[in-house]
Amino acid sequence: MAKEKKAEDRGGADVLVGLAALSLDELKNLHAEIDTLLKKRQQMQRKELYDQMIVMVKSAGFNSLDEVLTVQNARRVRSDKGVKTLPRYRNPADAQQTWSGRGRRPQWIADHLAAGKPLQALEMADE
Repeated sequence: MAKEKKAEDRGGADVLVGLAALSLDELKNLHAEIDTLLKKRQQMQRKELYDQMIVMVKSAGFNSLDEVLTVQNARRVRSDKGVKTLPRYRNPADAQQTWSGRGRRPQWIADHLAAGKPLQALEMADE
């Protein structure tokens, strides 16, 4: 009752009754048509928004939207992104094993410290 009343308030009671009478295949086809229509409308809305943004960019004295977006994105870029930290410590038993001093300690560091030896003994000389 409450659902029917809400539908009537919106003027959609006839639509709900009509949808309820459709078969499963008809509902699936209708769903596909609605998805297609939604995608087309979203695409149109994106185009309209893009055109409005171009007008705003031109009126602000910029040459292109990319010019504005590049400045905006440049603030977010970290300068140290992708830069690896050089190793500070080397395993005397296996020279291939190194550690930068950041993150979780490797087991060979933990073993060295558990033996009562200082961490400074594993520091690498500047190479």
